[in-house]
Amino acid sequence: MLLFLTNTCRMGCSHCDNDSKPISAHMTNDTLNALKRFIPYIQPFFITISGGEFTEHPYFKDFILEIFRIAKDLEVPAKVILLSNGMFMFDSCKIKDIKELLANDSCLGLQIITGEKFYPLFNSINGMKIDILNLNPKVQVFPERYDLIPKGRALINFPEIVSDCKKKPQCINLYLLTRQSFYSLKEMVQLMQVKSRYNMCKPAVDMYGNVLAGETLSCKKIGNIFNNYDEIFRTLRFSKPCNRCGLMKNVPIYIRKLLDT
Repeated sequence: MLLFLTNTCRMGCSHCDNDSKPISAHMTNDTLNALKRFIPYIQPFFITISGGEFTEHPYFKDFILEIFRIAKDLEVPAKVILLSNGMFMFDSCKIKDIKELLANDSCLGLQIITGEKFYPLFNSINGMKIDILNLNPKVQVFPERYDLIPKGRALINFPEIVSDCKKKPQCINLYLLTRQSFYSLKEMVQLMQVKSRYNMCKPAVDMYGNVLAGETLSCKKIGNIFNNYDEIFRTLRFSKPCNRCGLMKNVPIYIRKLLDT
């Protein structure tokens, strides 16, 4: 599953599909408490924590330590993956907190994504690459991706790239699975994990506890973890993709017809 700890980010990347801002919403204690019930219900193998930039949350270490505890107590203990743009390297206190999180057995790793084309602070962060990798062997630095999706600032700043996107909507498998003989969100998520152990971003939950059909904050909200979980599943089963991304054009016609019924 994917958790958006915050939508705050000061990097200002030109391709940000979440359109994250320097001042934006953070996950609250109420949402964290609701996750203590929701996560054990769906029993994920992996929990990916992202943003915005997750280290912009004022209590990111405490929140993530609590998520570690939840993950450890599952029937099959889950591993937690942290996604960052590396801006925490400018803050010695955050570096200390990151080291503590990386030392936890529940943390599978920290993935830092950066690149010259889209990331304004690439030169500074790339200059610290050795220091970043020396934080812990669990840290990896990945290059920026060029297969942008038509969301957020990518849609505004790079229309020539996103217009040629050949991807299918991130939500398509969720909608298709609900049309089959499943009776709960838990059952569906369990099957997705068995078929693909590395499907780490379904379902996605935002700062307010909204469950999202896709993997960006602008994706369709299909329910909320404060409410009945069966209602989330029913919403999926009796609705269809919003197609705000415009990627349904890449889905075969017979599948589009199936989702229209």
